[in-house]
Amino acid sequence: CRAEKIQKRAARVGFDWSGVDGVYDKLEEEIAELLEASGDSERELEEFGDLLFTTVGLARHLGIDSERALRLATLKFETRMQRVIEEADARTIELSGAPDSVKSELWMHAKRPK
Repeated sequence: CRAEKIQKRAARVGFDWSGVDGVYDKLEEEIAELLEASGDSERELEEFGDLLFTTVGLARHLGIDSERALRLATLKFETRMQRVIEEADARTIELSGAPDSVKSELWMHAKRPK
């Protein structure tokens, strides 16, 4: 991805974290900044982008292909969501009106191995 290419280019000239701990610290900083931006949509957009960019940096430091990881996470979510819908239908639960506790229970059920 472009973010990873830019980060690798910066690393080649010596601008990079010295280790993964620095990336985790930066992630915490970016999350705090996103929380501080609450209610300011322009700033939220910027801070969310910073969080994503830093997450790509973490993937790079861990030797993880960030795009592949996101594709796998999306597929896992999609599969689990289908199981949630199937279980809700089997229990005649209308998801749109169900309380969060019921949705959470359905999600935990979907996470269990088949």
